[in-house]
Amino acid sequence: MINNRFTDVLRHLPPATLGIISICVFFYTIQVTMMWDLQLFTMCPRLVLFTNEYYRIFTSVFFHANFMHIGMNMLSTSTISSALEKRIGTIRLIFSIWWSIILTSTVYVTIAYTAYIIFGYDTWMYQHSLGFSGIIFHLCVLENYLQPGTRSIFGFFSVPSFVYPWVLLLVLQLIMPNLSFLGHLAGIITGTLEYYGVLDGLYLGDSFLIGLELLPIMRGLVSLDSFVAASQSRGSVRQLRAESSLSHSIHKISSIVFNFFRDVLETIVVCICGRNNRFNSNIFRFWERRHPNNSNSNNNDINIECGIIRPVEFYEDGSDEEGFGQNSATPEIIVSQEREPIFSRIV
Repeated sequence: MINNRFTDVLRHLPPATLGIISICVFFYTIQVTMMWDLQLFTMCPRLVLFTNEYYRIFTSVFFHANFMHIGMNMLSTSTISSALEKRIGTIRLIFSIWWSIILTSTVYVTIAYTAYIIFGYDTWMYQHSLGFSGIIFHLCVLENYLQPGTRSIFGFFSVPSFVYPWVLLLVLQLIMPNLSFLGHLAGIITGTLEYYGVLDGLYLGDSFLIGLELLPIMRGLVSLDSFVAASQSRGSVRQLRAESSLSHSIHKISSIVFNFFRDVLETIVVCICGRNNRFNSNIFRFWERRHPNNSNSNNNDINIECGIIRPVEFYEDGSDEEGFGQNSATPEIIVSQEREPIFSRIV
């Protein structure tokens, strides 16, 4: 009965998630059977930088210290990775994990080396770490950002989903101090960078992925029942980011902050130059432009758009430097333009 349930669970796992679990289990079986020295495969920044052992970037991800270590990591992978794969697609998740392996290790080494150069802290440089947990934290960030709500921390308390990885990082470090804090932190950083679009240039578009899935060599993978095609997924992380309520909230907050500072700057300019001062008008004169549809119209029909209003007496001189007559700007136009913020043309 247990075997049947286990087989049923494996059968329903999406192929990318199942493939990652299979690779990690394979390497763990080999290392136990052959009794390999794990320090040959760990992540150690000093050995990567000064002895050029770059293979550790990949081997440190797929090797694990013991049975409990790989068991916990694979259970987490089956939950987090499969949920994410069903949303973004199988091939896209494979590329995401590939870049996560490279970038997480890069961030790990960079932080360790920076701490050594600036603060003289060399513990991270000599530290050996291994396991898939850094990649799990990367995927956890994406999954929690794309699933708004709350997450429970071991049933003791709940936190908003977007801070869950950070709280989990601290709680795990308090409970099990021997865990790789830097490896988990690197995963959170790379996951956050991917979600906010910093890594968008590294990922492939839907059209390319769909074309890739149509290749004959991909036929065996695509034919699996659990395969999630790019055309069937809900979109890339970039597209799902636009649907996230958190993303809308951040955009709204940033818009409020921008408008606040814009209004403050406008107030400062008006206080210094005066709203109807000629000097004020000359500063922002480059914003003035005539409506394109009225370029051939009579002077009386020309509508002037400008970011700041010139004084009324300016239009009473007979003509301005643009050659418009005194009727170029009617009182109604001046009143309507005075209601417009000075810097609205910059936006």
